[in-house]
Amino acid sequence: MSKTFLAALPFLSTQPINSEGLKDSFTIEQVNWSSHSDILLQVRNRVFIEEQKVPAEIEVDEHDQQSTHFVALDQNRNPIGTARLLPNGQVGRVAVLIEWRRKGVGRALMKETLTVSSLRGIPRVSLHAQVSSIPFYSELGFETKGPVFDEAGIPHRQMHLDLREK
Repeated sequence: MSKTFLAALPFLSTQPINSEGLKDSFTIEQVNWSSHSDILLQVRNRVFIEEQKVPAEIEVDEHDQQSTHFVALDQNRNPIGTARLLPNGQVGRVAVLIEWRRKGVGRALMKETLTVSSLRGIPRVSLHAQVSSIPFYSELGFETKGPVFDEAGIPHRQMHLDLREK
């Protein structure tokens, strides 16, 4: 991660974001599972279960209740993206609806996740990246580690970012 990226922390999550001059704006909010699982699952089900054919029975797991969740909302407050942060610094369930991809939503979700990690003193953030998403995470400063492995029928690779070095 570049020093300028971290220098921009903390991220103002309740401010509208207008990415690259697009008319579409969105906000990122930190939420919890018990009160917002329905809107988080709207996105996760569309992306993971419907689009990527992840088995429905493994989409919700024991980590959801203990995680900090982030939701991206469009200007009408419809959910368009999600991410979660486990207490140990593991990031997961990063999902953006197809019509909102390449508009800065994923980057904003990750920036908010990294901000919260940094503020909590988490020294190292890790994730299981789908192989097709490795370039996205690499642009954020994540480095690959280990071989490709299968998760939910999709090739993944472990990635990490040491927040202490940046």
